[in-house]
Amino acid sequence: MKNRKKSPPRFIKLLVSKLSVYENEHALTDAIEEEYFERRDRLGPFISRIWYWLCAVGVLFHYLNFSFYWRVTMFINYLKITLRNIKRNKTYSLINISGLVVGFTCFVLIFLYVRYEKSFDAFHENLDCIFRVMTRDPGNTERGNDTWAASSAAIAPTLMEEFPEVNSATRIRPVGRLLLSKEEKNFYERGLYTDEHFFDVFSFPLIRGDRNKVLDNPLSIIISERLAMKFFGNDDPIGRTLNCVHGDMEVTGIVENVPENSHIQFDWIISFKLIKASIERNRNPQFFWWGALNYYTYCMLKDASFKDILGEKIAASMNKRYRDFGWKDMEYEYILQPLKSIHLQSRLNFEFSVNNSGKLILLFSIIAIFILVIACINSTNLSSAHAAKRMKEIGIRKMVGGQRSQIFWQFTGESLLISTLSLIIAAGIVCVFIPAFNGFVERNIDLKWILEWSFGLYMLAFLLVSSLLAGLYPAVVLSSFKPADAVKDKTGVPDKGRKFRNLLVMFQFSITIALIISSLVMFLQIRYIQKRPLGYNREHVVVIRLSDPGIRKNFTAFKDTILQSPNVIQVTTSDALPTSVGNTWGGGKFLTDEGVVQKLRTKLLWIDFDFLDFYQMEILQGRNFSEKYGTDPSTAVILNETFVRNLNWSSPVGQRIRIYNNEEKVVVGVVKDFHFQSLHNEIIPIIIFCRPNNRNFHIRISADNIPETLGYIRRTYDGFKTRYPFEYFFLDDSFNQMYSSEQKLGQMLAFFSGLGIFIACLGMFGLASFTAKRRTKEIGIRKVLGASVLKIVILLSGGFTKWVVIANFIAWPAAYYVMHKWLQSFAYRIGLGIEIFIFAGLVALGIALLTVSVQTVKAATANPVDSLRYE
Repeated sequence: MKNRKKSPPRFIKLLVSKLSVYENEHALTDAIEEEYFERRDRLGPFISRIWYWLCAVGVLFHYLNFSFYWRVTMFINYLKITLRNIKRNKTYSLINISGLVVGFTCFVLIFLYVRYEKSFDAFHENLDCIFRVMTRDPGNTERGNDTWAASSAAIAPTLMEEFPEVNSATRIRPVGRLLLSKEEKNFYERGLYTDEHFFDVFSFPLIRGDRNKVLDNPLSIIISERLAMKFFGNDDPIGRTLNCVHGDMEVTGIVENVPENSHIQFDWIISFKLIKASIERNRNPQFFWWGALNYYTYCMLKDASFKDILGEKIAASMNKRYRDFGWKDMEYEYILQPLKSIHLQSRLNFEFSVNNSGKLILLFSIIAIFILVIACINSTNLSSAHAAKRMKEIGIRKMVGGQRSQIFWQFTGESLLISTLSLIIAAGIVCVFIPAFNGFVERNIDLKWILEWSFGLYMLAFLLVSSLLAGLYPAVVLSSFKPADAVKDKTGVPDKGRKFRNLLVMFQFSITIALIISSLVMFLQIRYIQKRPLGYNREHVVVIRLSDPGIRKNFTAFKDTILQSPNVIQVTTSDALPTSVGNTWGGGKFLTDEGVVQKLRTKLLWIDFDFLDFYQMEILQGRNFSEKYGTDPSTAVILNETFVRNLNWSSPVGQRIRIYNNEEKVVVGVVKDFHFQSLHNEIIPIIIFCRPNNRNFHIRISADNIPETLGYIRRTYDGFKTRYPFEYFFLDDSFNQMYSSEQKLGQMLAFFSGLGIFIACLGMFGLASFTAKRRTKEIGIRKVLGASVLKIVILLSGGFTKWVVIANFIAWPAAYYVMHKWLQSFAYRIGLGIEIFIFAGLVALGIALLTVSVQTVKAATANPVDSLRYE
């Protein structure tokens, strides 16, 4: 026996043994070891060990070469078989690939959309430490929510002065449209009034200018790259001036164009010092800084964990100041909201911008995954339906030595190839349709996100998962057959997994029916909103903002000139639109008929003498404003029904009231309730004041020759204006804009419902094909015995009908729950009647039967002789 100390390294010996590709690896190992001992005796241990290592490397190289060759050979063989099967079964392949392409396309588009929505405000440094100060006014739910995104202007400096937890704080007042001018260039642009700490909190890159000094000068303005190019071209704008309502403003900085995935959007910034000086001259600064909720306050904390205790400290400090000022009714709560949660999780009063819903994003994500899974399920069903054609192929493979694992990977590889091909096609479709998709969702989603490594990993993972889901079941079932049974076709394939496939179809149609119900409910609710009487006539109304001083100065002449057109029916003015009286509120304490003092919050609206007649609003008691009464602009008010009902006044006309500024007014009339806010909110009390000249100019025009009428209005405007360009909109557009998000959601759900139906029908078609093939001889025998085509169609379709009916009973409760929750956001809404659910179920059932009938009718009308000779 040889000395073990002289034996070769055990690790190398084991490696040689495991990597041997010969039948008797032990013989090879023993032969090499014997040669090793001989060399050791002749040449010594060092050289013999080197020789042994070289032998191991040679065995490794031979193993890799051998394995690579056969793996490549088998891969090419599998590829040929897959391509031949695709070519041989064109209809099956087209349906299979189509379902996967639709699933991948939807998934990629929704993934990009969700990725974009979740990226909002993520570019700021110290993101986790930046918060917005929200104001909660308990009991004030006039807009459906008692929490406000805005806060008072005094909070930001108070935070920095009194609370060591705060690193920096800034206040922002957005302006939707400010006219900026340079020579002959005049443009309305959106921007911000903010203080010198703005760039301490936010990370908007400043291309030109000193971040610490750029807002020191009250007459300075920072503009975006886009605005710089718009006004100055390639010239340097620093030190140049732009003119606005505040006079000439010096450009002291240029900021990078604000990313679209920022909830704070602006193209210019003007120093807070400018409006502060104006307010301190012309208004009550004490109330404006402390009492009015008209600013947005953001702060950066030294540590994010301070946010909960800081909210309580702010409330204690601010409410003490309110009491010191004598405002005992003000008792606010303050909440610090993380910046990163604003876009998807914030639905407050007076949001800075229109936010999205995190629940909606989650819903779309789930739908995308469901569609992809359903497409994979269809691929599985279609593979099962065509499994019978490959029984003999599998049996012969196993007879000539094919291993079960090889057959398993063959079918899984075929699925992977089809999935990869489908993904490539889907990627091409996404590239073609991304501009249209961006237009639909009103976003600018860049395809460069597809090149991110994270996205690549996600898609690779889903590609592998989808391939396994699509190929796992047929691969496992088909590779488990005994060779003799496979060749004789006695595998019993049709009966294996039948219940599982039926459950998958039921799952598909449950989702599809739920989507149909949801999109139908949304459609009916939007139509209800559009058709519901609003209490005024909004048809063919053109609205112009009267900002130009030339028109305001010559308002009467401008109005008379507009009325000279035969296509102009009537004109009026107001400070707010009848669709959105929401930004001005007041209230007071009023005496009911029972002698009880009641506090009532109200909306305020200023109109001219013709407004109520213009919009055909009904006066229920008293009279309208009239030029016959010279005191109407100073003393008269009109109330709505809700105001009178809340105070239980039996004779409101002649009542004297005092509102928030303690001015006494006389009630001269009561107008019938009208919807002056979104139908999400109930009608609340409103006080209407008389003011002959307001900023919104309403023109009711004839439905004939609308372009000609608009041209006349434009020419008249240009004849009176001094600098402000002509802009107009139709009141109908303003009304529809309030429900644009619901309309988009309804359209997207309708689109997904259509895709769900399409993909589910592919799966149904596959199962129908499978069933018809399985029962070919049965059909032939039934026809020979006298069964009619109709009876055979009913027989074959009955199983599918049962599962679609069961799917309804699963989908209905889920859809009812979701839609009931959604409808709760509307104060005025439709009912969820049973007819909606029955209609959706019948639609799904009809589509399913139509899909199945393609195969069942074909099988039922076949020649029975051919059916009996099927084998």
